[in-house]
Amino acid sequence: MNQNDYGVINVDKNPINSGNSFHTTKGFTHEFETYSDVVQTDQRFREWNFDDATVKFQNPVNKQIPNADPVLARFYKIQPLTVINNLEGGGGGHYNLDWVGKSVTIDPINSGTAFNAFDYNLNEDEYHIIVAPTINVYNTNWNFLEWSDGVTSTTRSNERITSGNKDFTAYYKSWNRTDNTNTYSSNGQNRIVQT
Repeated sequence: MNQNDYGVINVDKNPINSGNSFHTTKGFTHEFETYSDVVQTDQRFREWNFDDATVKFQNPVNKQIPNADPVLARFYKIQPLTVINNLEGGGGGHYNLDWVGKSVTIDPINSGTAFNAFDYNLNEDEYHIIVAPTINVYNTNWNFLEWSDGVTSTTRSNERITSGNKDFTAYYKSWNRTDNTNTYSSNGQNRIVQT
């Protein structure tokens, strides 16, 4: 059942309402799956109540249930983590996240798109935030310069995501490009700033 008796867990593709029972055969592996989207506005699936850390955070998961133990899908509060790749006023590219200590793959996320990260204050979850050293968009190579707080590494290690620490901006520069709106350009891309 889901923690707080909410919703449905699919067991071998069959929906079982929270709080209800299902029958299992000793030694048989079942597939368990629950909601992967955000539920109740600000929570999403984090883990099963299994002791096995190699499968605990996977959804769906294949697992034998040796005894008549309950199966719990635990949902926890999230914060919308957002990374913006600032290409001198424009945007583009993607960013990567590594959920520290968990065997979960997170697909690359487009710049400016929020990822529902778990709030550090509840489970002490941390994330490594990684941006590319070079982004090629708009027929231009953009080179990483720094983060908005002056950090110059493309990887921010062990970030603790909370309501006050969830928005990050990575600044990029390119040769012969500017974000100054008072700039004039010739076909040769030489820039002149009007003063």
